[in-house]
Amino acid sequence: MLKQFAIALTALCLTVGAAYARCPEIGRPIGDRFTVREGFRIDPQVHRVTAGGSIDLSRCPSVPGTSRVSKRPDFVVDYKTRNGGLSSFTLTFRVESKADTVLLINGPHGQWYYNDDSGRRLNAKLSFPNAAPGRYDVWVGTYTQGLSNAKLLITELE
Repeated sequence: MLKQFAIALTALCLTVGAAYARCPEIGRPIGDRFTVREGFRIDPQVHRVTAGGSIDLSRCPSVPGTSRVSKRPDFVVDYKTRNGGLSSFTLTFRVESKADTVLLINGPHGQWYYNDDSGRRLNAKLSFPNAAPGRYDVWVGTYTQGLSNAKLLITELE
């Protein structure tokens, strides 16, 4: 009986492990890691990116959304506020592309945020009113399979 339980537990762990292996991983970005300071002068900041990837979010139980993203974040943005507390600005991430894009962001407190079409045309946009300082892991994905040239814009003016 104990042996059967151990076998069942091992199978469950392998199944859960395989599911999470198909999920995005927080860590070193594919692209740049950079710091954005509250009230930044060059606004918006624009970063070129290839949207999409091999990870199908619909197969990942821990992350919201249905779309395709890369395994690692496209960018890591360290947001610094003047006093170390919440910003007086709304920090907005948006995508410009000819493709149907999505944004997936893991915020400073480890919470996942997802958006498909809140931007212009079929592009994604996520806004953080009174943004918290800290690390924002950012994935720029595509709604369907395939890759597309895109731009990530970061602004406090929208």
